[in-house]
Amino acid sequence: MRVLILTLFILLNQSVFANNNVNIGKYFIDKDGCFILYDMGTSKTVAKYNAKRCTQRIPADSTFKIALSLMAFDDKIINNNTVFKWDGKTRWLKNWNQNQTPRTWMQYSVVWVSQLLTPQLGMPKIKNYLQKFNYGNQDFSGDPGKNNGLTNAWLNSSLKISADEQLLFLINMVTNKLPVSYAAITNTFNNMYIDNNPTTDLSLYGTQFDTLKNNWQLHGKTGSSGSTGFRDGWFEGIVVKGKQKYVFVTNFSDTVPSSDNISGGGVAKKITIKLLNQFLD
Repeated sequence: MRVLILTLFILLNQSVFANNNVNIGKYFIDKDGCFILYDMGTSKTVAKYNAKRCTQRIPADSTFKIALSLMAFDDKIINNNTVFKWDGKTRWLKNWNQNQTPRTWMQYSVVWVSQLLTPQLGMPKIKNYLQKFNYGNQDFSGDPGKNNGLTNAWLNSSLKISADEQLLFLINMVTNKLPVSYAAITNTFNNMYIDNNPTTDLSLYGTQFDTLKNNWQLHGKTGSSGSTGFRDGWFEGIVVKGKQKYVFVTNFSDTVPSSDNISGGGVAKKITIKLLNQFLD
């Protein structure tokens, strides 16, 4: 535990800005947001915006799918040939209304697949994994009085994590330091791949995206929650080109009601792509 805390202290107190001309704040107008970019090659933070916000825990939302994927592959309740059978119930995203694979589960952020996996793992195993991952507040109790932790803890509910903690979690994943199998890490990482196509999966985010320039490969996961115009949004992951590798985390909470119908994750992804294109140019 002392080593982990020391590592976290070192990581989060390095703030070497590679390009002081990048105005990060302009992307977070009317938002309380955080952006971190970490260079795996130099083991240094390239950019960090709003350090106070980066320490604040907010609901994990669908970024929890990364941790859940690691658990499910490690526990061997899924493999890359697994097919999750659709129950025929129509849900609000058309891409959810079909059979899913571990890849499409991640790609389309299919909540009902997560809600199939968590009961199979069970509360004791999930809590054990969360402790080993040092994953945020590790609170899987769910909404107060509803006894719905296994199906709702991560959905704008009890499971909360900060951007700083997400960064360390992803670094430990990329460096194979999490206590799960190599296959679990490899499969999860590969399933996080996002096609560098601005027209991909617009139904999920409701917005057009810039593309990631200069042949960088993008592996990431969004997360969204909020109501009455106030959103939380996440986008986090890894970008790779040859031997170069960077870990990034973006999150925000609206400080004024949003005037559009774009998901929080969609907004966070849009912000992140713009920033990555500047810092990695």
